[in-house]
Amino acid sequence: MLGRVSPTHVVATANPAPPAELGPPPTSADAGFGLTAAFIGAAGVVVLRYRRVMSRASMVVLGATVLVAIPFLLPGMHERYFYLADALLIVAAFYRPRLAPFAVLAQLCSLAAYAPFLWNSEPVPLGLAAAVRL
Repeated sequence: MLGRVSPTHVVATANPAPPAELGPPPTSADAGFGLTAAFIGAAGVVVLRYRRVMSRASMVVLGATVLVAIPFLLPGMHERYFYLADALLIVAAFYRPRLAPFAVLAQLCSLAAYAPFLWNSEPVPLGLAAAVRL
């Protein structure tokens, strides 16, 4: 192994570096990426495992669920990443009419998120719109 005497001098050593020195420590962003990968992987396993018995409506609902969850799980996501989720929620509401209230709420939350940019007003606090989207 190589050891460091100073930032510019490297010497050989028999002692391996502790794991903390092998790279930067994990951050909450790394946890978000890992959680998102696990969530998408689990959805993929469900699709592969039950693809013969899943209806088209179930596939659309599962896709909408994944698309709604991804912006919440990944760090640094903004309201613009909900576009596809908003569209697929509307499609899911046609397949499963009981999901219509969720599709309407998602559209209202998107509208509330864009209101400050469109009309220079905030009709609903953005924190409330994000909480409703959960």
